[in-house]
Amino acid sequence: MLRVSNLAKYFGERLLFEQASFSIGYGEKVGIVGPNGSGKTTLLRTLSGCIESDDGSIFLPQKFTVGYVAQSLHFEDDVTLGEFLSVSEVEHKRFHRVLKDVEFEHIDLDRQLKTLSGGQKTRAALARVLMRDADLLLLDEPTNNLDLKSVEWFEGFLLRTQAACMIVSHDRFFLDRTCSRILELDPLSSRIESYSGNYSWYKARKDAERLRVERQYKEQQEKIKQLTNDVREVKQQASKTENSTVNDYLRGRSKKVAAKAKARESRLNRIIEREKLEKPRNLDSMRLSIGGRVLHRSPIVRLNDTSYKVDDRVILKEITAELIGSARIVLTGENGSGKTSLLNLITGKHLPASGDVYLKDGIKVCYLPQHQESLPSDATMLEFLQNIASRQMNEGSWRTFLHRFQFTKSDAFKKIGCLSQGEKAKLLLASCMIEEPDLLLLDEPTNHLDIPAIESLEAALDGYPGALIVVTHDRFFANKISPHEVWHLEEARLKRIVI
Repeated sequence: MLRVSNLAKYFGERLLFEQASFSIGYGEKVGIVGPNGSGKTTLLRTLSGCIESDDGSIFLPQKFTVGYVAQSLHFEDDVTLGEFLSVSEVEHKRFHRVLKDVEFEHIDLDRQLKTLSGGQKTRAALARVLMRDADLLLLDEPTNNLDLKSVEWFEGFLLRTQAACMIVSHDRFFLDRTCSRILELDPLSSRIESYSGNYSWYKARKDAERLRVERQYKEQQEKIKQLTNDVREVKQQASKTENSTVNDYLRGRSKKVAAKAKARESRLNRIIEREKLEKPRNLDSMRLSIGGRVLHRSPIVRLNDTSYKVDDRVILKEITAELIGSARIVLTGENGSGKTSLLNLITGKHLPASGDVYLKDGIKVCYLPQHQESLPSDATMLEFLQNIASRQMNEGSWRTFLHRFQFTKSDAFKKIGCLSQGEKAKLLLASCMIEEPDLLLLDEPTNHLDIPAIESLEAALDGYPGALIVVTHDRFFANKISPHEVWHLEEARLKRIVI
């Protein structure tokens, strides 16, 4: 169906991938993985025709339709949902079926897109593509901002649809459920490799291959070291014997020993020149650590009959809950149920319509927002961090700090508006790591992060001693942080589930 041959693409002067050749069959579901900046989004944009390749060819059958859902969704300010979907009368019947599929059958089509939640905007973008019955769907982080119910619906849709799908995703559970093949973009080799099986199968094979290569390299290094020592010792023995005696027999023996040493040296040189393995290269991972205090078993946050409204619409109603000590909470609920609003009440950004919100005196809070609009696009990364930090560091120290998040030292002077979605996510993470917060509020923290970065964040949170409230749809991530409770929002009310 889709046939790609020797595809190559540069980003400026940097090679993203070259000699990429693969094919996608009818109905096949293929996951695309690789670290931030490896070219996953660029690959989808190239296949969709949004941008041209620098080399190679892409073949699609005639009258073949492609649907593309971008990672970053940009809407005009006053566009309504109905205008965005732009469905004709001919498509009216299929239109309502798709609205039902994405749970928009009761939503007002005259509602402006800017008033929708992040998950609702994602579902709107999916609906527009699904209405066109594309033969190939190119989906860039389609589960970002979706609630768990919507993710599970989308998994079911992908398993049912006859369309072929290429999916960029960081959601390991989602990839396991939906994909039968993985394409990996490797920035070290600038190649695209294909692996049969789902993500877990791919990961197991990659880990096994990495261990095999590392073991072979280690064994060869030990062999080279042993041969080098043998050659040196034999040479020293022959030289010592030859220089310390005039006996012809012993001098003859020493020459034979020297010849033996020469043969071993030749063998060593053959290994070095022809057989020597290159030292395995591995990508640097983020080096995260989050300091903080162990909080004693007293209320850190208390919500007492707390309600919150937007205009006349009740978002949260009579919420009563406590966060005790260094508890870990996963906050769940459907899109638009008020999860972000609840976090904003705790931080004081929003004021309750009724009831009380208590935050213990002296508690240092760090809030990682779901969306990146709060970042100043005209500031450099260095300027942003310097402005928000309570402590002072010189320029070199800030650049070293940013290097922990996979930024080069020159990246510190990049304008934030020029950063990718993944780079902005890492910058927001960096802003949380500057201080040593007592309470971390994380709103969909895995959005836009690559899988290695998510795994680094999981390890950092495992060692974090403070209190934690996390909004996430990532089921792997939710389990990894070992929550004590789940707070579930439904119909404006909160249900607490102790684990």
